[in-house]
Amino acid sequence: MTRRNVPRARRAIARLSAALIGLTACWGLPPTTATAAEQATYYASPEAKGTGDCSTPENACSLADAKTKVRSLTAAMTGDLVVELAGGTYELGSTLTFDSADSGKQGHDVIYRAKAGENVVLSGGTAITTWSEIDATKHIYKAAMPDGLTNTRQLWVDGQRADLARADASSVFGTMKEDAEKKGFTFTGTGPNSWTHPEAASVVYSAAGNPWRHSVCPVSSISAGTVTVKKPCLDNASNGSHWGAVGMPTAVENNQALMSSPGQFAVDPVAKEIYYIPRSGQDMSTAKAVAGRLDTLVNLAGTPASPVQHIQFTGLGFKYATWLLDDYGVVDVQANVRFTKYAADRNSSATLGPDNVGLLPANVTCHSCENVSFNGNTFEHLGGSGLGFDGGGKNNSVIGNVITDVSGNGVQIGAGDVYKQSATIESSYLVNNNYVHNVANEYLGGVGILATWVKGTHIEHNDVFNVPYTGISLGWGWGIEPASSTMVDNHVDNNHIHNVQTSALRDGGAIYVLGTQGSSPLSTMNGNYVEQDSQDFASLYLDNGSSYWDVKNNVVGGYTPHWAFVQNGAPIAHHNDVQNNYIGSDAGSSHNSTVPDDKSDPNSTNKAGLTTWPAEAQNIISNAGLEPTFAGLLNGLAQTNLAYKTTTFVSSSYSTDYLGPNANDERAGTLWASTHSDLNAYWETDLGASHTLSSAQILFRQDYDSPTERQGFEVWVSNDQDMSRSHTVACTVGGTPLPYRSTYNCPLPEGSWRYVAVVKKDSKPLALGEVRVYGH
Repeated sequence: MTRRNVPRARRAIARLSAALIGLTACWGLPPTTATAAEQATYYASPEAKGTGDCSTPENACSLADAKTKVRSLTAAMTGDLVVELAGGTYELGSTLTFDSADSGKQGHDVIYRAKAGENVVLSGGTAITTWSEIDATKHIYKAAMPDGLTNTRQLWVDGQRADLARADASSVFGTMKEDAEKKGFTFTGTGPNSWTHPEAASVVYSAAGNPWRHSVCPVSSISAGTVTVKKPCLDNASNGSHWGAVGMPTAVENNQALMSSPGQFAVDPVAKEIYYIPRSGQDMSTAKAVAGRLDTLVNLAGTPASPVQHIQFTGLGFKYATWLLDDYGVVDVQANVRFTKYAADRNSSATLGPDNVGLLPANVTCHSCENVSFNGNTFEHLGGSGLGFDGGGKNNSVIGNVITDVSGNGVQIGAGDVYKQSATIESSYLVNNNYVHNVANEYLGGVGILATWVKGTHIEHNDVFNVPYTGISLGWGWGIEPASSTMVDNHVDNNHIHNVQTSALRDGGAIYVLGTQGSSPLSTMNGNYVEQDSQDFASLYLDNGSSYWDVKNNVVGGYTPHWAFVQNGAPIAHHNDVQNNYIGSDAGSSHNSTVPDDKSDPNSTNKAGLTTWPAEAQNIISNAGLEPTFAGLLNGLAQTNLAYKTTTFVSSSYSTDYLGPNANDERAGTLWASTHSDLNAYWETDLGASHTLSSAQILFRQDYDSPTERQGFEVWVSNDQDMSRSHTVACTVGGTPLPYRSTYNCPLPEGSWRYVAVVKKDSKPLALGEVRVYGH
């Protein structure tokens, strides 16, 4: 029980037991019983019409009525009050809000849990029906928005996220330059001038000088060769300070004219219509299409003086929500912290305080919460961040959840203001045994698990997989916060982080820490297993101001540019102990501070260049990630990049510098390219045996903007190396080029497959930075 007091440990154990109840519902694990005495159980059902008294399953009431019933009883609690939710989908007409009056009292909890073995979904979505084909060439279908839906940025068809129509900005607009009035930019192309309702579009900026940032700004108008961008967003995005200087947009999104590939959609909120191109095998007369409608599914709305306390959510599905861009859009500071007001001077506490920056809103929020638990739930199909805590909460836990298909951060804890405000410190959190994967898939600067201003927080035994930027990030302030003891006793231990930094974004890490930690108790980054972290900077990254971190007994495998990076640029990282770590032979060297107080390589016991793992490293790997009780969260699919350094077949190679193996070496800076005369270009990998696969991911070239290489191709799977004899088309990209430095994700069909190929279909050259194939 080191580093954690005994009462906190007991609470954690009790919550782990409660988590197993939820896992029984979600993942078929053996049932368990709650350890705390229950005062009463009430029952809710999605079919309830308001006539039940909630006392028995036969007399179940609505979720809202059950909540009201329990609220009236909390003042005189003698045990836990339970609301058991029957299986089914609870369509939320508005945000389900809890305040301090809904809290458990006298040390007892109010528990909202799924009925054992049943699937419960709290949905903020709206069904989209009655589709009709309006373009037989592109196979575009149209549906009217139902009453109550005014706009959305998310659509799911048969449980799969549709891709918001997005294209390379230079291919659409031609030559772009800032307009004379600095309201946007002019362009030489002609197509956008005739777009229908172009004010629904948005533009994407990727700052070359700030390679960790991905920003999105809404458009006001497009006409006569000029794009006017919403001014609050544009002013922040184009500010020429350290945080700005984004230049011209790299992509444009959301207009029917951009659609050319299966799986794409666009929304016209003026005409109140949604457009979609079906994927292979989808029949729009029977397909289940759901659009995100609510911005917030559940809101626990406490205050520092009156927090929400002692509530558990167990075994529930939080699904189908959106988040609409406001006029400030997403101008990313880092990790989906965005500017919410204009910040003329990015280097002062006035403009980087809580009134000017904030985290991308979460679809499930917990403001000023204490002793609140989310156990064994699923957060999926969400258009903001997944689960968010702020407002100075403490003793909250997130245990045994699956968090996936989220537009922003998976889990976020803390405030986004760079200069710490004392009321926003979060303390004594436990984030344990969660499976976080495929998150930040729209706002690419997001991370799997983020904790900013925290102390006494434990992020342990999580599996974080397939994130475009950083896997786990803890700390904030860049070392410019004057109070050195603000953050202390934080722990990022025994996690498995793999296949992160999968986009063109850089300057992150599998585990990234930032800002001044206090000296007692120390913070730790121990016992983690990191593999396949292909972008700069490092797998274990101690950035500006990082201090008093104990970094020991970690294993770093696969390729990474640096296995560790200890920042020696001001504010310098200091008083860190980086020793006894195990580094594979394909990992780059460490970059270390020269401060004498750091105990870092080469004056340490780190073991680098290993071709096989010694027993000590194998034990770390075995212990990292989900513990055995929670292994069911992986649902039988322990994801890894099966294409790493496998045998490749190519139609041609431009030169010896652009050979086939360059596209599966995990080095995004190398690439394979076909010859210019190759009219049937393809790249293929042999996985060595047939595997159950989930997706293929393609990183396009990072060195040269060639739009024709990012269009007109297909992804094939087969069990025949000669795919001309037999193959299945998994995905098709049409004639609209994908954005420069983009990543394309292709879901692969059910079955077992050995060969995966990227095949050009428009008789033009093909170049690939990296191809990853995920499965087991």
